Amino acid sequence: MTNRSRPSTEDMEDQHQHSYDHRGDTGKYGNIYKEDVVVWWPAGSDKGTEHEFCIVPYLSKENTVFRIKNPDFNAPFSDKKLKEGQAWAHKLTVLIHGSIGVNKDNVLCLRTFRESCPICEDRDRLIKESDDSKAMQEQISALSPAKRAIYNVFIFDSEDEMKKGVQVWESPHQSIEDALSELYVDRRTGEKKYFTIPEEGWNICFEKRKENPHYRRVEILKRKKQDEFSEKELGELYDMAHNLEEIIDIKSYDELKEMHLGPKKEEEKEEKKERETEERPERTSRFRGEEREETKKDGKEVPEEYKDCFGVQNGELEKCEDCPKKVWEDCYRKCEEAKKPKERETGRRRDIGR
Repeated sequence: MTNRSRPSTEDMEDQHQHSYDHRGDTGKYGNIYKEDVVVWWPAGSDKGTEHEFCIVPYLSKENTVFRIKNPDFNAPFSDKKLKEGQAWAHKLTVLIHGSIGVNKDNVLCLRTFRESCPICEDRDRLIKESDDSKAMQEQISALSPAKRAIYNVFIFDSEDEMKKGVQVWESPHQSIEDALSELYVDRRTGEKKYFTIPEEGWNICFEKRKENPHYRRVEILKRKKQDEFSEKELGELYDMAHNLEEIIDIKSYDELKEMHLGPKKEEEKEEKKERETEERPERTSRFRGEEREETKKDGKEVPEEYKDCFGVQNGELEKCEDCPKKVWEDCYRKCEEAKKPKERETGRRRDIGR
């Protein structure tokens, strides 16, 4: 029997660690974060699963592109608040494209910053070319960006969830943030429910059904007494909260285009070459370029660089584009003459035919 080497426990330690670190991964729908953050995905059921959590605000350290370029999505902070360390935010609003590229990743849409997005441009093109077929409409819908509100959240659903500490949650903006903004003030008493401050004791509850992106029975309720935080726990919550503006992976226009459409192919390179050819200065007649060095008046002398192709492949070679007009004309006539049958061959055929 051949004596082969065998793996030791030390050899396989990294393999086991990698499997542990990536446990629970689905293999698709990569998230939009450049850091390794714990993301919460609320479960659903046929009858509906109830969830309860509180929002943990974060301190914005600088006026990032999210607030500079699109204040309609995310309110900017004054220099005074930033300097004094009072720039607190409870959510970050973004646009997200889902299932992009071969890995079906989620990516940040550049229209979040009011910039051009290649995925949106492709969607706009499809809308113009739309034939109203179901398949086309589904394709257009799949490329539509979704508006999301991102929060730092502490989940009360179970002991296991609470042990995870603060998690990141991408919620449908309309179902959650819009609903919460309407529930912020009690319509009967006028009481304000500061659900964005953990110390105020308000939790958010909703019901999630299986295979349904919408949330039902969204409410702002007083936190149960047994779930109240101590001062130490409140400090830990704020320490665990992410600066949401710093953890988002912002890809460039070209990166998104390559993810969506794939790397450039040979056909695209050829198209580029053709475009560059078409963009050259227009020339008269069928010739390209200014008239260059001419042959002698009798047309019998051919420049050295054209002797190997003269009368062989007129107009088919790249250097034909720069060929002097007189040489090109003589070459063209010679190629045409070569295509005609010789006189003796023609006469012989006639004799045979008689």
